[in-house]
Amino acid sequence: MVTPIGTRALTRRQVVGLTVAVVAVELFIALPFLSVPPHDARGIPGPLLIVTSLTGAFFLGPVIGFGLTGAAAVATHLRAAWRALAVAGTPARAIVGILNETLEAEQRYSPGIKFATACVGSLSADGREACFVLAGHPPPILIADGTARPVAASPGPPMGLRRNGPWEAYNLHLPDPPWTLLLYTDGLIEGRAAPESVERYGPDRLAAAAAGLGAPLEEIDVEALLAAVRAANGRPMADDMVVLVLSAQAAARPMAPAVVERSG
Repeated sequence: MVTPIGTRALTRRQVVGLTVAVVAVELFIALPFLSVPPHDARGIPGPLLIVTSLTGAFFLGPVIGFGLTGAAAVATHLRAAWRALAVAGTPARAIVGILNETLEAEQRYSPGIKFATACVGSLSADGREACFVLAGHPPPILIADGTARPVAASPGPPMGLRRNGPWEAYNLHLPDPPWTLLLYTDGLIEGRAAPESVERYGPDRLAAAAAGLGAPLEEIDVEALLAAVRAANGRPMADDMVVLVLSAQAAARPMAPAVVERSG
């Protein structure tokens, strides 16, 4: 049975046990147009591809194309390929390259499939570092020590548009807990900055709203964030909004700064 959820958020929680940290992984989905089966623990059928792994690997991104059935089939294929590669310990940049080739092959049989955007990455075993690659996807936002900012990383092209990218891998050195790494689809930032404005909401406004909520983000905080985005837009959202929250709980040691650098 498929249950329409309208603009209500669907939440799914996992806990990833790392060497010195417990990271709560929470998925929040606000779908204005799609219907989802609530029993599906693997992700969302259709154009949205959302998967997480108990190994600390993560993947967030939509498949863009014509036709729900075709996009769902491609999303399923990419999800399975990603999971196998992540479990095998394949680096994020290599995963994106392989998924790009997979999507190119799918396009031969499903010409309506245009491209897929994604944030692909993983957390280190000690919970102190995240490595990720952006394929046409907005950078995550790091929330820690009363501040929030988009991570300084430049997205490469979406998968399915270019043979060899290029895609960069970034290593984000995480501060001492508590912190939250906020991953989201561009539906959160492409709405209006105010009901009568032509300016987009944008990642900086999203970061400012998140900073006021603090880390770690709880479900009520994400609901407040989604509500702020909707209020600024002043009308029904034109796109789905998906938030993947990776949060480390508080520790006794002092906070250290976060540093992002290119990898490889």
